[in-house]
Formats: sequence, C-alpha cells, structure tokens
Amino acid sequence: MKRVYIILLVVLSALSFSSCEDANVTKLKKEVTSLNAMCPINAGVGGDFLSIKYNEKDQNVYMYFASNEQFGNQFFLKENRENVLTNLKLMFQNDDSREMLKDIVNAKAGVVITYKLPSTGKTARFEIPYEELKDMKNNPMSQHDRNMIILQNKLANENNRCPYETEPGVKMTKVAMVDENIVYYLQVDEDMFDFKQWKKSAADIKQIGCSV
Repeated sequence: MKRVYIILLVVLSALSFSSCEDANVTKLKKEVTSLNAMCPINAGVGGDFLSIKYNEKDQNVYMYFASNEQFGNQFFLKENRENVLTNLKLMFQNDDSREMLKDIVNAKAGVVITYKLPSTGKTARFEIPYEELKDMKNNPMSQHDRNMIILQNKLANENNRCPYETEPGVKMTKVAMVDENIVYYLQVDEDMFDFKQWKKSAADIKQIGCSV
C-alpha cells in the first residue's frame, strides 16, 4: 500500500509540473498573439517590427523586422554579428520588454530574429538560445553597459552616414571612440579655410562638432 501511495505522489507531482509548464507556454502564446496584433510597429532607426510568432514544435519565438535602408546594412556584415546580437539583447533589457523576456524564459523558449531589407529582399537571421535568455533575465545589464551600447549604436549610425558635408568645405569622414573620448575625423578644404588658424582655434573646431 505504501508503495502505491509513493507512485501516486510521483505521478501527481509530474502532472503538476507539466501543468505549470503548459501554463507558462499558454501565457507566452497569449502575449505573442497580443503583440502580433499590434504589428507593424515602428522600431526607430532600426526599421519596423513586422510580426512575432511562437512555434511550439521547436520552442522558439520568431520576430521579423524590415530594416531601415539607411542603417540596415550593419545587420548583414559578418563582422557585425556579435555587435548586432549584443544590441538585440539590449532590446530585452528595456523595461517594456522585461515581462516578455520573463515569459519567454518561463516557457523555456529561444528567440530567432530575422531582418529583411525591403529593397533587395536580403535577410539576416540571429538566434538567442534559451540558456542565454535565462542568463539575461537573471543578470540584467548595468545602466552603464546599456548606455555604452546605446552610444556605440549612435557612433555606428553616424559612420553609416559618412562621408558627408557638415558645412561647405568641411566633410565628416569617420567617428570613433578612442579611450574615453569620441573623436571626429574631418576633411577640410584648405582653399576655403586657413587650416593653420584652425589648429590655433579649438573653439571653432568645437563649434563645428556641436553642429553635427
């Protein structure tokens, strides 16, 4: 009799655990359906958030974005993959996205994000597995780290614009972070400006930097 009782306890515990997992998946499905109904959503300089779906077979949440034509190329460069993944993780650090991250982790799901350039149809796909999402949930980025990533994004967007003319005779060619300083690289038409005088006048250079 005691043995039967123990077996019943094990079965009931398994059913309870299964029910809990099903509840987490059900909640995630509900959140995904609700968010998908709001799409497309403007996602800022990155482009538009087109749709979101949950695939119960492979336990992944699929997100689809249409990339901004001006800045979208960064998503398709192999050397940028780590930076892009870092930025995608930053997306889940926002207060509005924390609840969604929690629901995804509770359902033990991963995330697959696809960016598409509307003009060419070219796509880039990025995956964040469950274990990484769980680590993100349990160890959120510090405000300093978030601010640094945001700054790096701005520098990347600025470099995507380069080269461009800030004013007649002055062209911005590159922006970079050197140690703890943001350095602007400018190409100056010496026929229009007295470059020697520029070297003596830091205030003028600072004024041009402020107008960028």
